[in-house]
Amino acid sequence: NALFVPLTWLLLIAMGMGSNIRWKQDKRPLLGVGIAIAASSIVLAAIIAYFTSPSAMFNIGVTLAVSFWVLLWMIVDFRDKTKNAPNFFKGLRQLRLSYWGQQTAHVGVIIACIGVAFVTSLDIERDVAMGLGDTVHVQGYDFTVSDFHEVKGSNYDGMQAQVDITKDGREVTTLYPEKRTYIIS
Repeated sequence: NALFVPLTWLLLIAMGMGSNIRWKQDKRPLLGVGIAIAASSIVLAAIIAYFTSPSAMFNIGVTLAVSFWVLLWMIVDFRDKTKNAPNFFKGLRQLRLSYWGQQTAHVGVIIACIGVAFVTSLDIERDVAMGLGDTVHVQGYDFTVSDFHEVKGSNYDGMQAQVDITKDGREVTTLYPEKRTYIIS
């Protein structure tokens, strides 16, 4: 989980560069070298910062920056592919469906990476063993175990807890989590 966000940055950097390099035919040596040096420097600096002082806003910020970087390169690619058309919009209409599929996939990956960065960075998870009457405070909410009882289903036996959730002394809701053991015939 801790490595997913920086690995996502590498994926996005490769995706932005990869669609703009004319593999084995690129006569623009400085473009490829410049992109590779700039991208690798940015990602290396971000990864070092990620491991030295991890921060949710930093992770999200770098992910958004790299995502916009990929979108910028997609626009550069659109312009490159349509530069010989009478105008930009006619050029876009002349592009093949496979190209549009590629661009749609890139946008999908960008959206997924941004979503994962937000979920991974802002997720609050606490794994706490609680007994009857125990209370845990998380993000302004109090979780109190008020009851345990056995549950029997058609193909399982289980233990169910009643967890009362309050905020500032006011009841919010009650949860009924279960631990089940399924009976194998």
